[in-house]
Amino acid sequence: MIAGTATSSSAQSSGPNPGVVPPVSIYRPDFVPMTQRERLNAYLKGLVGPLPLLTNAMGAGINQWCGRPEEWEQGGSGYGKRFANGYARSLMRQTMIYGLSSALHEDNRYKPMVEGGIGFRIKYALESTVLARRDDGSRRLSVSRIGGTAGAAFVSGLWQPPSGSSMNDAWAGFGISMGTQATFNVVREFLPRRLRKVAGSDEK
Repeated sequence: MIAGTATSSSAQSSGPNPGVVPPVSIYRPDFVPMTQRERLNAYLKGLVGPLPLLTNAMGAGINQWCGRPEEWEQGGSGYGKRFANGYARSLMRQTMIYGLSSALHEDNRYKPMVEGGIGFRIKYALESTVLARRDDGSRRLSVSRIGGTAGAAFVSGLWQPPSGSSMNDAWAGFGISMGTQATFNVVREFLPRRLRKVAGSDEK
């Protein structure tokens, strides 16, 4: 009984607000805030790492198969335009997220729970799409991720051909980007440990 009381007291004092026990999905006592070097490394990896290059290549292939946008031809030149378009949007998104997250002290790295029920872990992964950790380890709405993703979707409309430059197209692009990130988070949550680093997870 005494041991149980001590454990409860320790848990209550370990969160960002002493005396309050935050939900495990909100607070992680092992969390260490990002340094500016780590933030810069994550930004650069998000630009030239194997995962962004692969996802942009796949996205360009899907758009080529579907003939989107219709103004761009098929063949190598059309694929090149679609890949460059996707990469430019990704570059803009990552740069906006990097700038906003630096200013707001938001950490958008995905840190798997790796324990708990399947439903809880899926919920955590989906929430991580729109939440970021602050310096105290708590999670709040990720202004940098949502703002950067929306900004890139709307600004990239400036160079799209007519069939892909409407406000509806921008909103669709924003939704697809957020949905893709949510899917990646769920996949990363259940990947074997040895594959998590390759997929961009961070278990520090």
